[in-house]
Amino acid sequence: MTALFAALAQPAASSGWEWVAGPPKTEPRSWWIEKSELPLKGSSVRIRVDVPYCSGETPPLIYHLGVVRNDDRVVIRAYVRWPEPLHVSGQVEPGDPSPACADLVAGLHRRVTIGPESRHRKLFDGYFRPPRFLAAQGDGAE
Repeated sequence: MTALFAALAQPAASSGWEWVAGPPKTEPRSWWIEKSELPLKGSSVRIRVDVPYCSGETPPLIYHLGVVRNDDRVVIRAYVRWPEPLHVSGQVEPGDPSPACADLVAGLHRRVTIGPESRHRKLFDGYFRPPRFLAAQGDGAE
């Protein structure tokens, strides 16, 4: 199986393309709450962001969490940074092996302060427009 991935990830000698490391990129990504955190309690919650990356790439990381709180809701927007994303450089000619990578998924975790436990707050994923409801303090909703 490893030989197959190596064959897919490397261009043939006659190909006009190659894998190269690109400049860093940062993107907002959707997140979710781990089941172990439900029902929500306390003043913080552990979130998880699943992101794809290619074998051989520097793994991505949660770069920033945008958190907006008001009286009854918390909207969290997670930003993920890929330090050196791989991309194809050159022209893929007909008949050449197609560029592919052994797609991996990194589960990134971060604890976020959502506010005092005494408040009944609702959590929303700010990646979506309008933000998607995920859970509320005091219940086991997802």
